[in-house]
Amino acid sequence: MTVETGQELGQQVRLLEAACQHLLLRPDDVVLRERLMRMIATSRLATMPDANAFVRGLVAEARAHADSLAFRLEATGHDCLHISARTALLCQTLAHLKLQLPAVAGPARAR
Repeated sequence: MTVETGQELGQQVRLLEAACQHLLLRPDDVVLRERLMRMIATSRLATMPDANAFVRGLVAEARAHADSLAFRLEATGHDCLHISARTALLCQTLAHLKLQLPAVAGPARAR
């Protein structure tokens, strides 16, 4: 994975994770829901082919959770509990991915 791609992915992971955490704290907030939906729509969450299989798998899982959450945020009739569960899954996957990216973890990862 190139440095630019790693840093770009790291930035997207940090932004999405922060938005997910905010939505977990206030699942009824319509503005937060719309903001997260826009973030999901604009984020690429892509890795280079030379990334290890675990990172590629985590990115694919994060994409799947993000797509599922975006669908539920767009659709009407989904209760807050269901949206919170999907948000928690995405947040958990992003946290795992963040630990695997040296560009995100920085010097703490090298110790």
